[in-house]
Amino acid sequence: MSTNRVEHKLFILLLLINIFVTKNSFAQFYSLGSDPSRAKWRSIETENFKVIYPEQIDSLAKRYVYLLERLREPVLASLKTNPKKMDVVLHPFSSASNGMVGVAPKRMELITRPPANNDYSHNWEKHLVIHEMRHTGHVSKFEKGIFKPLSWLLGEQATALGVGVLMSRWKLEGDAVVTETELTSAGRGRDPDHLIYYRAAFLEGDYRNWDKWTMGSYKNYVPDVYSFGYMFCSFVRFNSSNYNYMGEATDYLISRFYDITADNKAYKKTTSLTKKENFRELKRVMTERWRREDSARMPFTPYKIVNDSNRVYTSYLYPLKYSGDTVIAIKSGLKKIKSLVAIAQGGQERFLRYVGRVSSPLIIHKERLYWTEFVQSGRWELESYSDIYSYDIKSGITTRETKGKSVYNLHFSQGGDTVMVVSYPVEGSSAILLLDGNNFSEIGQLNAPERGQFKEVVKINGRVYATVITEKGMGLFSYNKQLDLWEREIEEQPKYLSSLRVKGDVLWFVSDLNGNNNVYTYNPELKDLRQLTNSRFGVASLSLERDSPNFYYSDFGYEGYKAVMASEDSMLWRSSNFSLPKKDDIAEYLTLGAGFLADTVRVPRNQEFESKPYSKVKNLFRIHSWAPVYYNVDNIKNLTYESVYDLVSPGFIIYSQNTLSTANTLAGYSWRDGFHSGHLKFTYRGLYPVIDFKADFNDRYRQVNKLVTTTGAEPFQKRDTILGSPYLSTQLMVYLPLHYGSGGWSSGVVPRILWRYTNDSFFSYLNGRQSNYQYINLGVSLYRVLNLSVRDIFPRFGIGTNIQYSAVPFAGENYGSLIYSSIYGYLPGILSNHGVKIAGAFQKQFFEGKNYLMTNAISFPQGYEQRFSRWAASVKIEYALPLLMRDISLSSLLYIKRVQMIPFVNFFRNGGVNQVENLFSYGSDLLLDLNIIGISYPLTAGVRVGFTGEKKYFTEFLFQTPL
Repeated sequence: MSTNRVEHKLFILLLLINIFVTKNSFAQFYSLGSDPSRAKWRSIETENFKVIYPEQIDSLAKRYVYLLERLREPVLASLKTNPKKMDVVLHPFSSASNGMVGVAPKRMELITRPPANNDYSHNWEKHLVIHEMRHTGHVSKFEKGIFKPLSWLLGEQATALGVGVLMSRWKLEGDAVVTETELTSAGRGRDPDHLIYYRAAFLEGDYRNWDKWTMGSYKNYVPDVYSFGYMFCSFVRFNSSNYNYMGEATDYLISRFYDITADNKAYKKTTSLTKKENFRELKRVMTERWRREDSARMPFTPYKIVNDSNRVYTSYLYPLKYSGDTVIAIKSGLKKIKSLVAIAQGGQERFLRYVGRVSSPLIIHKERLYWTEFVQSGRWELESYSDIYSYDIKSGITTRETKGKSVYNLHFSQGGDTVMVVSYPVEGSSAILLLDGNNFSEIGQLNAPERGQFKEVVKINGRVYATVITEKGMGLFSYNKQLDLWEREIEEQPKYLSSLRVKGDVLWFVSDLNGNNNVYTYNPELKDLRQLTNSRFGVASLSLERDSPNFYYSDFGYEGYKAVMASEDSMLWRSSNFSLPKKDDIAEYLTLGAGFLADTVRVPRNQEFESKPYSKVKNLFRIHSWAPVYYNVDNIKNLTYESVYDLVSPGFIIYSQNTLSTANTLAGYSWRDGFHSGHLKFTYRGLYPVIDFKADFNDRYRQVNKLVTTTGAEPFQKRDTILGSPYLSTQLMVYLPLHYGSGGWSSGVVPRILWRYTNDSFFSYLNGRQSNYQYINLGVSLYRVLNLSVRDIFPRFGIGTNIQYSAVPFAGENYGSLIYSSIYGYLPGILSNHGVKIAGAFQKQFFEGKNYLMTNAISFPQGYEQRFSRWAASVKIEYALPLLMRDISLSSLLYIKRVQMIPFVNFFRNGGVNQVENLFSYGSDLLLDLNIIGISYPLTAGVRVGFTGEKKYFTEFLFQTPL
């Protein structure tokens, strides 16, 4: 076989490893992050699970244990699989509600705090267990067939490759949403907003092709994989009447893993239609259905659009009347990240400020806006908060009113002296906190009825009303202060109530009672429920004017959510009843096929599960994967074609990652260029500083530096190789990654200290002998950058710096020290989503009276090799622009979403050993954002082409996974 063919096959193999083994879904060496080191861990073991959790959530953990065992059989039934015993890690410190099933090592990770504002009306623990349990079934399928002997060769990474290559993410997530929908009365498939964009697009005539919906676009808005996946998977099960099709189709795929057409054949065999034939039928059937519903709903509520029109998909949420004709809203879209804007009459907009991940709606009180926003803990990825922010509209000053809380959905009392918020403590309970309106200190608390989850709270005439999710669904409760008792106003049911607002003696809210999200009112005195709006697609973000019949909301359309104003006088005022909700035919069909409803499952209060301490030390290592070749995943993540042989070679590799994802270990042997080499790397993230150690032995022969003098010339450094003497390199780095995010900005401070020892040596003329090389580096990096929008290549704004001091200890007269600093900044380009990066760097070696120069910290321009410098300075300018955004499908093998171009110019002045030289290079990166062979995971690949000041041509292949 030719060398080129071997190279190409090797590159493809590494490409697959890059995509699937280092990805965040079903991935190796990936974790959600680290919990705070203060956590003390315990575990409960059952027949099928080992649940690991911090000790303060013992009661909640036992609830999860019960649900995991109780729901396992119905969740996995249609997949016809029986997964092996699995570790489950519960994370209670994060406010970013989520979950994942990881492979290599195989485990389930669940964030236990519930979401405060997602449109769901179902118990969070059941929802999370059902969804992630379904993923354990998906994974277990790939532990059989060809993947069983492959796992003997590769360990658990064989499963990751199988799932990644043969199962698209939309399929995995869509099938999990189908499962949560069929097994509950309030899964996401029943939420009309889940398919709202597809309904609008199909009725607009925007059908697109398969690739555009499944692999994304920079040109047009595309909903997430959960929405498309549910729409497709639920329709296929409904249309084919094959309840078990997902399990059967997956088995077929695995049995014919070698056949690139097996996916279509699997659908044909199990549903009588190929995948794309199913999609064509879906578009026909769903369009007809939505047209009938559209016609039946007419006429729609009249309103006035507040915002101006936009050329690309843009949404305006939480519109609030401020003063005169000014409306404030949060704007977001493909081109810009979320920001507060003030909209004047006629649609003219004024930018106020960027916002981050907003966790509850805007409200206005006096001259200030209030909201809650997720804030990441500085050190721990799995610790985050939801804190109250305020914005003074007149001065433009933003204030973080609370720190380290988990609070949502503010409601000011009429006088403003008290603020009520919903709180989700770490322990898993739910409460309404009463805060002082001046300093936001806690002055009281109300606990939830039925061990339920509070969602929103308001107050009318001294009486507190709250929406609550219990085991039976979502209801409206009122608090009887005299009896210290919560009383039901609206019985718990599967429909959602959101945007709870007060006007006079009446409650206003948004609900999907009639199959679309619409505005409703409820009079507690009269027990009277009325539907006000009849939106074509759905509304969100309700706000009211106190002394006016006008109210504001966001109304969905094909171009996004519009900020609109409507009048009470033109509303329906139609009598309604929560006991007669509109049901979704497909969701009801799914539930009928399942024959089981998790709503009926009640968790016993006093569960007998034995809990034991979980030792972080004893569980520091967990070997999960290996391979009969040597490769380094950290290097694969920065893969280029030219570096293939630096990344993989004959040998073996063993990987370990502990279940808490705090310790990663690599150990391996490689044979390369005639050298038998050993490798070890260990990283521990469970302490406040991260500890990173690595060692390599016999990668090459060791080298010695010495000075060479010739008659009439300056001495110069020469590096000689000592044949037969193996090279040893060890490195210990301790660093503190402090990362913060709020207000749409990401910031960080990362101090570090690095010590390196090698048996490379230098000749000391004073001592008359060779000394081994040691190196110490002290540094700190600081940055603050604006988050990227969908279309951005560079941040619109940002700045960062890196300062380092390096020295060679115990070097005497031989080595001095080096100081290095760099700074970079981002600015907007000429057009939208263009960006400029300007970077400068400076380095100086304190070389006086020393024999040797240290290796440079500064990077030389592209096209030049590194060399020694007494001092050096550089300036680099890059300009990033999207050259083409077209969504081009080139057969089933290649789908191109965008072409990027990043021209650059680099100026470099080098104070070399004997002379000063000016270096210069220029060129451009040309990059494609693409998907290959129908796989939904995106890639970026391209070339770098340029010229040096000496007119020398250089080129480089570039590759990355931009996720």
